[in-house]
Amino acid sequence: MKLFYIAFSIFWLCAVFAHAARTVVVIDAGHGGKDLGCHPDKFYEKHLTLDTAYRLKALLDMRGVPNVMVRDDDYYLTLQQRVSKANKYSRAVFISIHYNYTKSRSVRGIETFYFGGAGRSYSLAKSVHSSLLGRVYVNDRKIKPRRGLYVLKHTRHPAILIEGGFLSNKKEREAISKGAYRQALAEGIAEGICKFLGYKKRQILLQ
Repeated sequence: MKLFYIAFSIFWLCAVFAHAARTVVVIDAGHGGKDLGCHPDKFYEKHLTLDTAYRLKALLDMRGVPNVMVRDDDYYLTLQQRVSKANKYSRAVFISIHYNYTKSRSVRGIETFYFGGAGRSYSLAKSVHSSLLGRVYVNDRKIKPRRGLYVLKHTRHPAILIEGGFLSNKKEREAISKGAYRQALAEGIAEGICKFLGYKKRQILLQ
């Protein structure tokens, strides 16, 4: 009986890792082209999201995690095109990267959005948001459900949208403008994705 449980455990672990290996991480750098995103003091959100997306891709590549970028340069894509790129995969997770803006200059922090109830998108959001807070020491604006975000609503895979800080907050904007901050953000996202997909801890240790 003991041998049976050992064999079953090995089989289960192999199945988990095989599932993880088949899952493609779809990296969506928000905005692009004519869609500038927010851009206070000429800090363009579309450039910052693309830079962060490339950093995330590099980290996932290092770990052998299959991934694809929705856009890999400064061009415009509709929301429908972004969703279509994600939905062509049979197994995927969708990560949309943004930076925030509000009229109130005092608001700051990171928040992560998901669609629906306590399903797989929530689990992905929880894993990534927790890892983010372990890498970037900022105000925690929590995990929040959002029903009106098109890319989350129409992507048929676990999907989240990350707001990596407020460009409308001067102190946070200065931090976001630095590569070290965006690298830490990418590391937190990568770590959370790997945990969600079930990669071994040794595979997600960041150098």
